[in-house]
Amino acid sequence: MNFDYSDDEKAGFAAFERLCRDKIAPRAAELDRSDYDKAVAILRGSFRALAEFGYLGLGHSEEHGGSGKPLVEGVVYMEELGRACAATFLSTGASMGLCGGPIKAFGTPEQKTRWLPALISGQAVGCLGLTEPGCGTDLSAIKTRARRDGGGWVLDGSKTLITNAPICDAAVVLAKIGTADNDEETGMFIVERGTAGFSTGKPFAKMGYHGSPTGELFFEECRVPAEALLGDAGDGFAQAMGVLQHGRAGISAGAVGLAQACLDEAVKYARDRQAFGRPISKYQEVSHKLADMKMLIDTGRLMTRHAAWLADTENPDAGVMASCAKVFTTEAAVKCASWAVQIHGGYGYLSEYPVERLYRDAKLGEIGEGTNEIQRVLIARDCLARWGA
Repeated sequence: MNFDYSDDEKAGFAAFERLCRDKIAPRAAELDRSDYDKAVAILRGSFRALAEFGYLGLGHSEEHGGSGKPLVEGVVYMEELGRACAATFLSTGASMGLCGGPIKAFGTPEQKTRWLPALISGQAVGCLGLTEPGCGTDLSAIKTRARRDGGGWVLDGSKTLITNAPICDAAVVLAKIGTADNDEETGMFIVERGTAGFSTGKPFAKMGYHGSPTGELFFEECRVPAEALLGDAGDGFAQAMGVLQHGRAGISAGAVGLAQACLDEAVKYARDRQAFGRPISKYQEVSHKLADMKMLIDTGRLMTRHAAWLADTENPDAGVMASCAKVFTTEAAVKCASWAVQIHGGYGYLSEYPVERLYRDAKLGEIGEGTNEIQRVLIARDCLARWGA
């Protein structure tokens, strides 16, 4: 395990940092505050800029327009985008990772050719439909069903709290396909916008991530062809778990980036703000918060890269390490955001300062991609399996 990246890799990181600094970060506040139509226009523009750089295809093959970079390299790019704009990070991750990931991993050559180039180029936006109104963490309780009908499938049900749902061109959807005698079988399906019986709801009003639209997916006698099924019938739940495990390293990277943005803003304000005749950075109450933020960020960065390296090397510890990294980094981001607001004092509560937006955005990390509570269950289960008497 060596995180001393090559000169070429470092040059790529530096170029991406410039892109984020010049084109993504300057529009983060506008994206957060704009009405829906304007926010979508800004977001799509960012998709195009990121696609042109190659960000959307980082983990995908050159055959489909990607660059085939390992995850341990990809998380560096993800961290930088999370630092520049959390909402853009979230929407691009849902499209390239949560939607494109299962197509890459389980799709047929035809499915990959149909969708991956479109997602990687930013011409299409994707989403992943798992959560339902009556269940989130407990995916075994989903109600959405797909029944065989002739040569295809018919889907009925709904999904909620889905990132990119209002703007998606394609949704990868988990549904039960079992009979009354076997209600546990599931499958994952690619459903294209415009398919009869498929519709999306209005975007939700949210605490944070305003620039990344979240909404519902509806399926009413939605008929899809046989080739809409990803992989084998019955494998849907296992496929979804694999996608989420891989995605947790990405979520961790974004959380590290957001925490770094909090430290950036806190350091800048603490240097400039005067109290009792000197910068507030000179006071221990402030400087210790900066030090704690630095320690949390560096630790989270190492955990994230370790989790990515384990995934790249197909190490059996990859899953539990991804859970550890996800819990640590997302909770660190919440702490860093809170401390950044505190350092700003009353100004931290005003929307003109970036830390107000960062504070609202940070909370989602503890909830999405499997709540931190369920991650702790998984981590504890692994510990007991290894060392339990």
